[in-house]
Amino acid sequence: MSESWSIALIIPIIASLSIQTVPEKQVSAFINGNFTIGALLPVHYPPQSKKGSMTNLGIRCGGIREHYGIQRVEATFQTLDKINNDPNLLPNLTLGVEIRDECWYAPVALQQSIEFIRDSITPSSLDTCRSEINVNRSAIRGPLIGVVGPGSSSVALQVQNLLQLFHLSQIGYSTTSRDLSDKSRFNYFLRVVPSDYYQAQVMLDIVRYFGWTYVSAVNTDENYGQSGIQAFKELAEKLDVCIAREDSVLSSAPDEDFDKVVKNLRQDANANVVVCFCEGRTISGLLRSTRRLNLTNHFLFIGSDGWGDRGDVTESYEQEAWGGLSIRIHSPRVSSFDRYYWSLQPFNNHRNPWFREFWEKKFGCRLPLLNETEAEGGAGNDTLISDNSTSMEGEVTEKLCTGNNFTYT
Repeated sequence: MSESWSIALIIPIIASLSIQTVPEKQVSAFINGNFTIGALLPVHYPPQSKKGSMTNLGIRCGGIREHYGIQRVEATFQTLDKINNDPNLLPNLTLGVEIRDECWYAPVALQQSIEFIRDSITPSSLDTCRSEINVNRSAIRGPLIGVVGPGSSSVALQVQNLLQLFHLSQIGYSTTSRDLSDKSRFNYFLRVVPSDYYQAQVMLDIVRYFGWTYVSAVNTDENYGQSGIQAFKELAEKLDVCIAREDSVLSSAPDEDFDKVVKNLRQDANANVVVCFCEGRTISGLLRSTRRLNLTNHFLFIGSDGWGDRGDVTESYEQEAWGGLSIRIHSPRVSSFDRYYWSLQPFNNHRNPWFREFWEKKFGCRLPLLNETEAEGGAGNDTLISDNSTSMEGEVTEKLCTGNNFTYT
């Protein structure tokens, strides 16, 4: 079947799906411009489980995220401001953006991608049946020229398979799977971070530096983990590093699955070093399991950038993670973003539709409605810079660079 026939068959399906099934309380942030970039960002956590994740409005995502979510949204806004305020970059043109929440969850990311595609092929005058969806659009948007995100490699693979049918470019800001380097399969995909192969090389360098020649290997059971651990095993074989035990587990797996993995790792008493090409939730699950099984300090984990320097991965399980090492893609601190982000408050930030929810969660308060005058819990007096838990997420730098890549393309 030809590509044109495939697209012709997909278009009516897209129109149907975009109306019938949408994420619960679907919201998007929109800034108008002559050209529009779509952005798929994990503003919320994935559904906690497949059971009960559906409502009559669609898929219910998890709680609001600061580092992976709100900070990436604001990094997108600041990057857009810098581009549009520079007369040498896009003279007489402005770049717009539409940000959608992908919840780090493939079904949601695909639905949001369908919305991007539907909007790019359907005139705004025909945009009906959407009165219950809160989409912030003040004007007719410019044509969609590409999509940034999503963050997960496995989710990005699925989104790319859809976008490339419509010749829409996609830029990954944190997708490291080496499978995405295959231009014969993913001709419309680019990224601003190195592939998993180089992470695997660094992890092996760490293992060899400490003289470890007998280690176990665990990976998140999806593309990111599978591709990464395969690269590590290929490199390890060449350099005489033996793999004692291997296992894999889904990030969303129940506790008993993590316990099975840890029990398997424990079978070989001579392999206490565990190389984990894992997403953050997988590492967290393994740490929880080691505590449940009274194996604290039994393993030393070597983690990929899914762990990185994320404090939420080891929160409350620092003792189980003690002595472990993880790697992070180099991303210099962006001081201008620090100043921008710390200055934000609900009353001066009206373009981020998720900021109010984030603020109430972070400070444990309730902001006043439009017709109210007082906030509960001192909500109007807080600032992000005064909160000791506020830190900057490393991949904000990659996010800033991504916007510039579309500008120069």
